[in-house]
Amino acid sequence: MKILNLIFSALRDLWYRIAYDSLSFSSLKPDSIDVGDQESHEAVHWIPSVEVAHQVKQAYLTHPPSQLTYRLQVPPKGLFRTFVALKPEAWGKNLAGVEFRVSVSSQNNGQSISGKSFSHPTDCLKHRQWREFTLNLKKFANQEVNLTLSTATPPNEPADHAWAIWGNPAILSRRFLGKLWVFLQVPCE
Repeated sequence: MKILNLIFSALRDLWYRIAYDSLSFSSLKPDSIDVGDQESHEAVHWIPSVEVAHQVKQAYLTHPPSQLTYRLQVPPKGLFRTFVALKPEAWGKNLAGVEFRVSVSSQNNGQSISGKSFSHPTDCLKHRQWREFTLNLKKFANQEVNLTLSTATPPNEPADHAWAIWGNPAILSRRFLGKLWVFLQVPCE
């Protein structure tokens, strides 16, 4: 079953690389960072490569409580896509789990949406992998928005070993069929 999951994941990643243009968050600078009483450079930073369940991704570590806000223009047919997990070193040590939340609010008309995912690899073995997290941004096409990534532990729970990571966070925009066709053409020899 693990082999099939890896194959399916690889095919899905290939589809996203072919059908979508991508703006990686690693190329963006947050407009604001709030990490409470923590040292910001320790609580929030990029890790070049993190392996979780045999899949390697560039990851943004955001130790709770943390909140990073980006101001950006949403492309037509925009989609926020990332993978969430706790660093493998935290499995079995983190007792409360972590909530990952993405919030988007328009600068123009006040519309907003949000999505969340909870990860608790100590209690739930299915959480010992990268878990895809997407948020459809189509209603914000061509608008400037504030997009906030935040992590939190459950109320009154400690943040010990709450090493929350966002794998390959990006804003995707669907390629037009013409661009997709050119990408798929194989040169004749």
